[in-house]
Amino acid sequence: MKRFVLLSVLIAGLVIAGSSPAEATSISFHVQVNTAALVGPNPSAPFSLDFALTDGSGTLAGPNTVFINDFTFGGGSPAGGPTLTGGASGSLASSVTLSDSASFFNELFQQFTPGSSLGFNVTMTTNADPVSPDAFAFAILDKNLFNLPTTGLGDSLLLANITPGLTRAGVQAFSTTDPAGVSVSVAAVPAPEPATLLLVGTGLAVAARRRRGQRT
Repeated sequence: MKRFVLLSVLIAGLVIAGSSPAEATSISFHVQVNTAALVGPNPSAPFSLDFALTDGSGTLAGPNTVFINDFTFGGGSPAGGPTLTGGASGSLASSVTLSDSASFFNELFQQFTPGSSLGFNVTMTTNADPVSPDAFAFAILDKNLFNLPTTGLGDSLLLANITPGLTRAGVQAFSTTDPAGVSVSVAAVPAPEPATLLLVGTGLAVAARRRRGQRT
């Protein structure tokens, strides 16, 4: 059994929330990982990226969804196919979705070839579980599907206990200890390029014209 499973179960019960479920809100952030220490021959390879969402109370109340996209691999690439558990779907080649609306533990892990860096965007709802917060965690696994050792509880690289008041500052980031050098930072999602904004604006304008046309 991967240590990541134990991590998710333990973390989900760390903080008790006494409030009732709130209306759906969300938070978005960008994750940047320095993976240069994993490049080249390594006795722990091949490596996998692991994303997991655990239901805090185990009652499936106050369900949340985590959407992960815009992967960049800094000269590396995804490899093979994903292994999915519970309400997990997608792959590293496109996007990943985790939902705890029907399953207590929800996970996707997939091999990747490390480059100098790894980046991705995360958007998650921040609904309150009435008993204990849901937990989202990210880790890198070794060839035996164990988390690489880190400075975080349970050897996670990133951990978010999901509450309505969660901000980027509340998302915990850690670094590896063996091999050392893999570090994580959390920032605002980069603004779209001007060309992307132009495409979005054009699409909205076309949609508006179509709606007007339908009303006439």
